[in-house]
Amino acid sequence: MKSEAAILFLHGLTRRAETFAPITGTLGEHYHLHQHDFRGHGESPRRGPYHVTDYVQDALDFLDVVPQERVFVYGHSLGAMAAAAVAAMRPKRVTGVVLEDPPFHTMGDRIHDSPLGSYFTALRTLAGSPKPIGELARDLAELRYGPGNSIRCGDTRDATTLRFAASCLRRLDPTVLDPVAEGRWLDGYPVQEIFRGLRCPALVLQADPDRGGMLTNADATALEREAADATVVQVHAGHALHWAATQTTLAHVLAFLASFE
Repeated sequence: MKSEAAILFLHGLTRRAETFAPITGTLGEHYHLHQHDFRGHGESPRRGPYHVTDYVQDALDFLDVVPQERVFVYGHSLGAMAAAAVAAMRPKRVTGVVLEDPPFHTMGDRIHDSPLGSYFTALRTLAGSPKPIGELARDLAELRYGPGNSIRCGDTRDATTLRFAASCLRRLDPTVLDPVAEGRWLDGYPVQEIFRGLRCPALVLQADPDRGGMLTNADATALEREAADATVVQVHAGHALHWAATQTTLAHVLAFLASFE
């Protein structure tokens, strides 16, 4: 029997709503699902600016038109950062949140101390490309970044993941990546205030940093300490847990949602 509650999904940077396909089939059997492309991504208009705070506003606007009274917000990466802010800003509207490996400070002014800075800078050359998806996927596989361009993208992702990522890049406004490459992406996003303002129950899924996870132990600890009711679970897989560890992710999410029934 389907619950009267809804789940609002918020995707990560450079992705689109279909990224959650591995888990929406199962979750859709139990909950009303709502999916959304952030500005500059997928089918949404190409209109900046493109800071995290702008995506938060997109999520707030979309939440306002969700008809169900009980709403859970599930966000991955950028979407998790937006979900945390939405829950903090609309405590009476959001029943609970799932935060899948939110990067928080990892994507702040220290981004160029990690391979992520050069990765997103290089990715701008492919965003918005009119090339066929297969050809773009091959270009993405050959993308190099990190110290001395030592990391080849195709060595860190399988062929199916590369193809889906390429399909997202074709629909991406290249200027989406400008604030990230320039270290301005987090401007105006008050991380600590959001931690303290998070009053609803939160499930925080932390990916393995040795496999590309972006939520640091420091941020995970601070979130668990400052939020009213945050449960942090470490999953030994890469950043996109709903792809890399689908069944494990689903098990944690279903157990978390069942605790509200």
